This record gives sequence, structure tokens and C-alpha cells, in this order.
Amino acid sequence: MTYLNIQLTTLKKLLILLPVLFFATSVVTAQTSSKEDAKKERPATKFRKGDVEFKVGVGILPTFTNQDSKILTQPVQASLSYRVNPIFSLDAYAGYSSTLGAVETYRDGSSYQSQNDFLLLGLRASAHMIRIKNVDVYGGMMLSYNKPFVTTTTLAEPMIHQSSDALINPTPFNPEGPKSNFTIGGYIGGSYYFAKNFNVFGEIGYGVSLATVGLGYKF
Repeated sequence: MTYLNIQLTTLKKLLILLPVLFFATSVVTAQTSSKEDAKKERPATKFRKGDVEFKVGVGILPTFTNQDSKILTQPVQASLSYRVNPIFSLDAYAGYSSTLGAVETYRDGSSYQSQNDFLLLGLRASAHMIRIKNVDVYGGMMLSYNKPFVTTTTLAEPMIHQSSDALINPTPFNPEGPKSNFTIGGYIGGSYYFAKNFNVFGEIGYGVSLATVGLGYKF
């Protein structure tokens, strides 16, 4: 099974688990409430034009890595959203991850290893169409700017002169290196408000991680 298939299989499982986790959290919260609390039930969280929300999350399925890479810094993300109206918001998004690639060895005897510190900045537009008490389910699109910072370390110097047709792969001296680019991607997510302004959230889709969980605060 290829790494891509593994990632897709994991993503499908997460699509099933996400609503289950939110439902389970709701059930546990309801069962731990006392009868007295039930009589004084907390009002449902309301969403209004002008609401501002800050979220921080940790990725559990990194986007920019493969089965031979080592994660140096788990993907982290932060977003700041503004409600244009109760069902539509605009977000500023930032994400970061760091991975160490596998050792690459070439026919000339040289070997190298690269570290990729990846920065992702984006603007997101979200629609909040599904509303359950204290739960906000949303989805949308993001226009992102992707910037890899790649550092290559020489582990072994070339032992023979290299010709252009002698290499299996390009060396770090003549690579088609990673470049900055813009990407459009989609995502879905959900937030559960366990207090008036605080929530836990989960997201699946394009970002610095294909799946993210975290905490949010609504001002």
C-alpha cells in the first residue's frame, strides 16, 4: 500500500470519527450535568455579525511529509475569524510544520539530507449552514501561500566526477527545488462550545495538516 493510499484511508476514517467525537463529547457533558444544573441550563451559544473568534490547533495528519520523513515539529495552526453575518465568516490562517527528509544517496557516492520548515498563510471563507445547540458545523475554501524553507546538509562528498546522465535523481546542486506557490483547497470542521465563549474544534481538509484538533475562544 502506498503512502498516498495510507493517507487517504486515514482521512476517510477521520471523516467518520469526527462527528462521532462531537456526539460523544455532547453526551458525556450532558450526563455529567447535575439535576440542578439541568434546571438552570446554559443558554445556547449565539452567533452574530461582528463576532471574532481565535483558534489554535495541532495537526494529527501532516500534509507535507511522507513515510520516510521524520516530524521535527508537529503541525500547528492559528486562525482569526470575523463573522460577516451569522452564517458566513472570513478567516486569516497561519500554519507551520518542520520535517527531516530521508537520506538521499547518489551514484557519485555523495549523500544529503534535507530539512523542510514549511510556512502556510491563507485567507479562508467559511459557510456555517448546520446549527445544533452549542455546535457549529462549517466548511469552506482557502486561498493559501505556501513557503518551504529547505536546508540541505551534506553527509558525504562526491567521490567521482558526475555527469548529467549519471544520476538517478538530481542532486541538491541541480534540483528542481521547492518553490513558493499559491493553492486553493477546501475543508470542513465543527466546534463544540462547552462554555459560553470556549470551544473545542476539529477540522479535516487542506492546511498544514489534513486533520487538526484544538481550542477556540469567541470574543
